[in-house]
Amino acid sequence: MIFSILLTGVILAGCDREFADIQYSRISDQNQLIFEIEFSTDKISDAFVEYWPEHEPVTRYSGLSSGRRDHHLSIYNLSPDATFQYRIITKTSNKIRHSRIQDFRTGKLPEQLPSFDLIIDGHDFEGYILLKAYTNPGALILLNQQAKIVWYQLYDSPVVRPFEFTFDGNFLSLVDSSIIEETTLDGKIFRKIDTRDHGIDKLHHELFKSREQHYISLTYTRSISDLSTKGGSRQDTIHGDGMVVIDSTGRKIWEWDIFDYADPALDDSILQWKHDWAHANSIALDPEGNYLVSMRNLSQIWKINSHTGEVIWKLGRNGNFRIKGTEWFIRQHDVHVNSDGHLMMFDNGNAQRGYSRVLALEIDEENYEVRPVIDIKLDQSGTTFRMGSARMIDHQHILVCSPKKLLTLSILDKNGETVWRLSGTKDSYKACYIPGNRIDNKKWF
Repeated sequence: MIFSILLTGVILAGCDREFADIQYSRISDQNQLIFEIEFSTDKISDAFVEYWPEHEPVTRYSGLSSGRRDHHLSIYNLSPDATFQYRIITKTSNKIRHSRIQDFRTGKLPEQLPSFDLIIDGHDFEGYILLKAYTNPGALILLNQQAKIVWYQLYDSPVVRPFEFTFDGNFLSLVDSSIIEETTLDGKIFRKIDTRDHGIDKLHHELFKSREQHYISLTYTRSISDLSTKGGSRQDTIHGDGMVVIDSTGRKIWEWDIFDYADPALDDSILQWKHDWAHANSIALDPEGNYLVSMRNLSQIWKINSHTGEVIWKLGRNGNFRIKGTEWFIRQHDVHVNSDGHLMMFDNGNAQRGYSRVLALEIDEENYEVRPVIDIKLDQSGTTFRMGSARMIDHQHILVCSPKKLLTLSILDKNGETVWRLSGTKDSYKACYIPGNRIDNKKWF
């Protein structure tokens, strides 16, 4: 059922009509876990809705509608096929008023969404986990600690990899290889950009939004090179990677092409990789605003000047640094600077090494040395030679995403002990942890 009208007394019957009048209240036609309510107040007021699961002492709050008579509020972070209770709270001058309590019921989840099984539940956390399920059509999913879906967003196309939760609290996703979509928590489209309208054909693997309201992503590039000295032809086509920065309208304001700064003919393994030379798969910003780009097929991370495009250094096998106390990473994913200021990644490894790792490195750029500060060998349930992520959820715990044919999500402590784990019926390229205070609203007054 696309659209649900709620339980008894929902329309024009539940508010204290001396100060509020409901025009409509319903489950969103896009999301069975979003409840929308529109009402007017007798005076210009601030208003919000408090709500809770029936028979449970957990109270949550909507956003705030300020300084108006006509109010539209959305309630999210709900469980499916469940009854909730709510009331409207308004403030006019210094007077706070409460409507009487009403009920609504959420719908069932769409059948194409995956299911999750909580295997180990030994760690309490206040936040949420954002995934992008490999389904057709694709879906963004938000999970709580109990491995329950509390928010989702469906797409009308098969899933593609990039997604993030933005600094300003929106869900950012690459809907297909050329359409950027940013969605609010209440399920509204905040911004949609078709990059083909601005001469950018395809994006891949990475997409995030800067505080300057710019979108940064990876692109595909190619070049014709003379590989005769490596056993190839004089006119060999090599497929590589680039970066692009676009503004909020989709206009390209900066770009980078690997072939402008590196010569593939100098790579002894270029014939093996010419159809996908470096395979860039993540971008991060360092504290100075330069780019840290993961080059998976080279088992390297490149630091790139965000203004000039110059490659400042290369970290990894055959790079500029020495490593102390461990071995180099292999075919890594999700490279980023963590909250402790260390370079962190999911080190996939390969069949020869036989296992994946969670790795965080302290980098001494002055002496060109690195040393591990986190070096956790994953067991077979966590080992995957494709995709994956590892991100701190606090200073002592790490969320690890290990996609194979099915999904394994684990929370490890810094000693490598698994304190929380779930399995899922569909893969996700990575997992993002979102602190609870970025999803849950406070009580406004």
